[in-house]
Amino acid sequence: MAELREALRAALAGFAGATPLHESAAALLGALGYRSDRTGKEDDLAGIRADMEAALALTGQERGLLDDWRSAQIVFQITEDEITGQPGLSGGFDR
Repeated sequence: MAELREALRAALAGFAGATPLHESAAALLGALGYRSDRTGKEDDLAGIRADMEAALALTGQERGLLDDWRSAQIVFQITEDEITGQPGLSGGFDR
């Protein structure tokens, strides 16, 4: 438990330092046991928005919410492969 607490403390400290947001977020998720090689390819808001609109049937209200975004980064994608392949996550993903 102390090891997890220290890993979380170190990961959270990355948000306050000079570490890029994407790396800090990946470190925090990694400390929580979430890892994936499926990283986001888009690093700009327009590209992420275009990908979301192409992949999802967004409502007008959801599209309107995207207009309020100032930035976005995809850290990585969690799929069934990552969930079943990681210790402690074999029970599935709690939506």
